[in-house]
Amino acid sequence: MIELRHLKKTYENAEPLKDVSVTVNDGDVVSVIGPSGTGKSTLIRCINLLEKPTDGQIILNGEEITAKGYDVRKARRKMGMVFQSFNLFGHLTVIENLMTPPIDLLGKSRQEAYEKGIELLRRVGLADKALNYPNELSGGHSSALPLQGRWRWTRKSFFWMSLPAPWTRPWCPRCRRSSGISPAAERP
Repeated sequence: MIELRHLKKTYENAEPLKDVSVTVNDGDVVSVIGPSGTGKSTLIRCINLLEKPTDGQIILNGEEITAKGYDVRKARRKMGMVFQSFNLFGHLTVIENLMTPPIDLLGKSRQEAYEKGIELLRRVGLADKALNYPNELSGGHSSALPLQGRWRWTRKSFFWMSLPAPWTRPWCPRCRRSSGISPAAERP
């Protein structure tokens, strides 16, 4: 479960997040939608602590991850994130890209990370690409890798910054609530 309590993010010339409070329970699928500049990316970056909120609290499975002295790596072991325009490490092979998060964040051995990485590549039909570099892959192939590498290892929280899927529950940053109505249902 992720709970945001009165989350706020202020920059010198803008305040994209103003008193955001929401609870996302395990198993919920939520999409954050809205026009450019309304704070969608800032919200997701704050949840993953890539940006430090100006004020408010983020509670992840009962622990306040915004508390002073909290080990950010501990929170990141429980969540994954793929950006709409993500980049794989170009100097690493496909398998090395998949091995990096479990080794660095979860403390897995290189052997265990390699075996799991190959297993995940097999599932999506990319095992033969394990020794390729990202620039040698098609767009579709490179899109599948972060999903396998980051989500499958943690499976707790997952943020994918892209177009919303039709089955997700829209959440509007401007009105700070879940509408419970699919975008298709809102059309006249």
